[in-house]
Order: sequence, then structure tokens, then C-alpha cells
Amino acid sequence: MIRVLIVDDDDVLRMLMRRMLESMSCEVYDVRTGIDAQEVTQHFRPDLVLLDIMMPLQNGYETCANLREGGFAGTIVLCSSLQAKREETRTVNAGANGFIQKPFTRDSIWPILNAIRSPA
Repeated sequence: MIRVLIVDDDDVLRMLMRRMLESMSCEVYDVRTGIDAQEVTQHFRPDLVLLDIMMPLQNGYETCANLREGGFAGTIVLCSSLQAKREETRTVNAGANGFIQKPFTRDSIWPILNAIRSPA
């Protein structure tokens, strides 16, 4: 079972993502802030972190970089409604594995989950 940490300050979106991922047989934990994500990652040990970019206190890029500096080696995918092309360079520079446009769908998340299940 893939363990997924959702990090998003939007309560409704977090709930919808949780339900979708649970229906896809994932174990899901969710938090509101990047600071919470850094703490929870140490205990929950997710395979995948879905990380919103636009959050108060600490944005997704900062959180991603902090997770990597803290030794997290799992998959991090930044999520945003921002234009994907503009965010690609910042995504890579922060240490993320990819970017997904919000709101994401089953079709857009399946390839990420399958890559985690069957690493190349």
C-alpha cells in the first residue's frame, strides 16, 4: 500500500484528494502546512508527498527543499493551479520529482502511483 502525505491549506481540496487516494488503495495522511509536513514525514514515512505550492508560512518550494535537506528521499510532487510551464524549473530546483496541475484526477495521479509501485 502506498503511503501518501497531502499538504494543502485548502480543507475541502485536502478532503477530496484524501477520498480519491483512499479509493485508489493508498494510506493517506494530510496536513495544512509545510511546517507540519516536515514533522509528520519523520513519523508517517510516506512514499509520496503531494505538496501544494501556494501556502501560508512556508510555500511548497521551501517545504520541498527542507524535506530534502532533512533526508527525505521519497517522491515529492508539487501541486498547483499555477501554469505548469512556469513552475517546472522551480520544481526541479526545489528537489521535487514532478509537478501536477490542480485539481488532479485519477488519470493524472495513476502514473505517479504506478511509478512508485514499480520503480524502474
